[in-house]
Amino acid sequence: TFLAVDNLNQAKHLADYSGTRHEMIELNLRAGELATTKASFFLAEEYLDEALDLLEGSNSYSWESHFELCLKLYCSAAKVHYILGRHATCRKHLKTIYDNTKCNEHKFEAYHIDMTNSLAEGRSTESIKFGLRVLKSIGIRFPKKATILTVVSELSKFKFLLWNRSYDDLIDLEETTDPTKIFAMKMMNDIATTAFSLGDSFKEMYAAISIRMGSFTLQSGISALHSPHAFVLLGSVHASLHQYDIAMQAQNLAVHLVDKYQAESVRARVMVITLGMIHPWRNPLNQEFRHSFLHNYQLGVSSGDSDAACISWLGWLQCATLASEVPLEDINRRTSMVVGEMRELGGSHFLMFVLCNWQSALDLRHKEKSQQVAQDLCSYYEDSNANGEHDSWKSFLAEYSRQSKAVLSAYLSEDWASLKRHVAFVLKYRKIPEPYYIIPFDYFFVSMGYYDLYKETGKSKYKSKARILYRQIKTWAMTGTPSAMALYKLLKAFDALCGKKASLEEIENLFQEGIIEARSLQSNLLVGVGLDRLAKLFLRETQNQQQKGFDYLGQALTVWNKWGATSRSEWLISKYASRDQSMG
Repeated sequence: TFLAVDNLNQAKHLADYSGTRHEMIELNLRAGELATTKASFFLAEEYLDEALDLLEGSNSYSWESHFELCLKLYCSAAKVHYILGRHATCRKHLKTIYDNTKCNEHKFEAYHIDMTNSLAEGRSTESIKFGLRVLKSIGIRFPKKATILTVVSELSKFKFLLWNRSYDDLIDLEETTDPTKIFAMKMMNDIATTAFSLGDSFKEMYAAISIRMGSFTLQSGISALHSPHAFVLLGSVHASLHQYDIAMQAQNLAVHLVDKYQAESVRARVMVITLGMIHPWRNPLNQEFRHSFLHNYQLGVSSGDSDAACISWLGWLQCATLASEVPLEDINRRTSMVVGEMRELGGSHFLMFVLCNWQSALDLRHKEKSQQVAQDLCSYYEDSNANGEHDSWKSFLAEYSRQSKAVLSAYLSEDWASLKRHVAFVLKYRKIPEPYYIIPFDYFFVSMGYYDLYKETGKSKYKSKARILYRQIKTWAMTGTPSAMALYKLLKAFDALCGKKASLEEIENLFQEGIIEARSLQSNLLVGVGLDRLAKLFLRETQNQQQKGFDYLGQALTVWNKWGATSRSEWLISKYASRDQSMG
């Protein structure tokens, strides 16, 4: 197909009469759509741009005379340009669609692309408001700001509609063919996905809209492409309420609906939620679990769902990084392969997320390699700007990544003024909600920073803020994830240190428990933090156990140097060398 279209495009100057030009436009459109389904986005862009040139280069073609062709072509082009990060071009195509369509039904696909494009640009809140306005235009009302009462109300309605049935009984619900109802499900899907990305500030919206999708399915019938996602989202809500058995029922129903309707295009998206937000509550991050993420990545790529592929790969990357049995060389080899693959296929937002998370993951094991990835990330941003594609989301992620690393740097250098500034940024823009398989290590360092700020200043507001994050990580630790348990045990020691009830021996034992967990992860960073703080405890707060403090300090220096934090080692030596001539 591609070869035939390429040959025709070479002779497009011969397309002087309407019949040939029309065929070439349709062939390029078909080739572009086929390339999109194969996740070959650069190739898809070439064919769709070629079709647009042929369409716009003739006076014989207009929206009035070839409406269906124009609508399909501009929607396809807008979607591909969004995936490639060409957001301004995407918006231009969407405006053309809105200007030339009057019927709401003809704008449905454009509305969906508009929402996802806004999300990719970092305009998530605007995206949700837009989606709610669109739902209102088709008769579905939803509050602009969801509260816990909204969630309770939606859950009550859902239970009433379910009435004496279980999730297992819903497999034979009648399928809906009403295009407006199918679109409504699609738009609610988009809103739920966007609310999820915004984390705690929109968790009520995420829960309420997910439940509404379930109710809508019970009332209107199954949407083959959207109801599976609706039920797996409902499963994640049940899991967050610790209703694990019901969560698994909802997830099983979602998978069965995918099988029943052969909805392969949404299988990857359904499995992302299953693997990321339901299974981790009970299942360990073992080899089988990691393999599921790899399989789901391939599903996403093969179905053209780059978002699902991206999230699946990030799941594997985080799980592999936190598993001591996965060699660092294997992590780097596989991730390098994926980065190379995505450079060839396109999908700029995918590549950006992979690079950001690869850098963060490598911080736990290999600082030098992490810095190399960070440089690659900076080069990627510079290339994007050089290509004239301004993207506020890329800018935000670059700044967020920088500020997150700055939290750790400020903590290790005990620069309290800088720590407060960087902490404020990270907490304001933190995006990852609970429960989720990606453990937010920046929460851990922010919490540690607050505990130490409390110790330095005596201001209780810092201890209160530290405990909010401590409770958050305690919730994650309940899933049994080893990394979450290590973070929780170390923070438990910090919390005891800032209290008044625990003895010095009890605090030491708590730190030792956290260090043991961190060693099992092969995380020199977390081991270093624990040993470092133990050394500080004995050197600063005891008079008769100074040698124990220096013993811990020597161990901390060894670990910091092994991890690559030589500046921290130098700082510690300069601070304590005068008190122990045997150092350095």
